[in-house]
Amino acid sequence: SGTGTFTPNNTSIGASYIPSNGDTTAGSVTLTLTTTGNGLCNAYTDQMTVTISPTPIANAGVDQTVCADITAVPLSGSVINATGGTWTTTGTGSFSPINTALNASYVPSSGDTLSGNVTLTLTTTGNGTCNAYTDDVLITFTPALTVNAGTDITTCQDIASIALNGYVAIATGGTWTTSGSGTFNPNVTTLTASYIPSAADTAAGTVTLTLTTTGNGLCNAYSDDVLITLTNIPTVNAGVDQTICADATGAFLAGSITIATGGTWATSGTGTFSPNNITLGATYIPSDADTTAGTVTLTLTTTGNGLCQPYSDQMTVTIYPAPIANAGVDQTVCADITAVPLSGSVITATGGTWTTSGSGTFSPDNNTLNASYVPTTADTSAGSVTLTLTTTGNGTCNAYTD
Repeated sequence: SGTGTFTPNNTSIGASYIPSNGDTTAGSVTLTLTTTGNGLCNAYTDQMTVTISPTPIANAGVDQTVCADITAVPLSGSVINATGGTWTTTGTGSFSPINTALNASYVPSSGDTLSGNVTLTLTTTGNGTCNAYTDDVLITFTPALTVNAGTDITTCQDIASIALNGYVAIATGGTWTTSGSGTFNPNVTTLTASYIPSAADTAAGTVTLTLTTTGNGLCNAYSDDVLITLTNIPTVNAGVDQTICADATGAFLAGSITIATGGTWATSGTGTFSPNNITLGATYIPSDADTTAGTVTLTLTTTGNGLCQPYSDQMTVTIYPAPIANAGVDQTVCADITAVPLSGSVITATGGTWTTSGSGTFSPDNNTLNASYVPTTADTSAGSVTLTLTTTGNGTCNAYTD
């Protein structure tokens, strides 16, 4: 009843019927067998119906390109004219929940991602009288991203900026973020930017910088951290300014430092340090030039600073001239004198005091530089007397006499 053909021919009782496309589309065809060579009898016929089931179709879905970091690749298989399907793989991954779920997910193995691709095949099941049919889907794995924020850095709190050395692979870029409040120069998207710590960062002592990939394509974003440790800055104190007398053995120093392992003294003058210039409690011995100048600046600079810069502090030593007492020239007077006029003078000191080797008195008193000396009878009897003028108000200096 259709348009198919018989092979080898239609008179062969055991022929085969080859359905046409029209027969297949119609879904059935009626074949009629009619007798021939009937002699005196009529021809007789019999019929049979051939029902043609559609061919099963498997559709594994479109090829996919995914990142190697994917945990599971969602599938969207479908079948027509079959009751189900089974997934198989050229790799070593697995199907979740099972390989007979048309919309299962494929969980790639490390071998799959390393090889770069895997072919999944969906095969029809429940095909009835039909053969099983298959369809493939190619899963291509792009490499996973790589990000490296660099090795941890330990530096001093006095650093102006910290050079970074970020690196990304596969991704097109990266962005820096900070756990602190510093800034990035020239910007947060420069992998080799510099980080400028804030005051809060240095006070905290540490800050974590995170580099996160951007332009990730099919992959997830990846991040890596670098820890910045900021060590304390050395401190230095050269001590308070001092005023000494030119007759002093030296200026006793009391320098102090923290964090650094030592310090070195230097002078603006030409004096020396005893026992040496690396002793924080050294003595500075001024030179004659220092004494003449009247002042000298001493600088204490830290040494053994670790990752930090050296730090300095200064103190000034003021050197006052030693006092000078001048009692005047020796005098010869007559024993009948009632009072010997004096003309004492002092330099640097604020005053002076007269004393006598005899028993006379000073008028108006012994603190008046131009007082008069009133000798006693014992003085005149002795024939001579020595008067001594001693400086007072000497500041840091010793008293001097004449």
